[in-house]
Amino acid sequence: MHSCCGSRLRKMLIHVGENLDTSNMELCGQFFGPAVSGQVIVTQCNTLPKGQKVKLTSVNTEPKAFHLTEVEVYGVDGYSSY
Repeated sequence: MHSCCGSRLRKMLIHVGENLDTSNMELCGQFFGPAVSGQVIVTQCNTLPKGQKVKLTSVNTEPKAFHLTEVEVYGVDGYSSY
């Protein structure tokens, strides 16, 4: 498979929450980059945010598209914030 343009991935925010309204989501992590083609990026939350939605937002000032081949999300089994 041909891989190019990894450097387009930069300045990305990762939010977690119950819906996709960023103002109601918790910032879980950030990636400033730039990435390189084929790079595996691992981000761990400093807290244990509760939610079923994960939102990746590019805040790059350059209007370039980027592609993610795969996104994996792991949670903590049985965790409750109550």
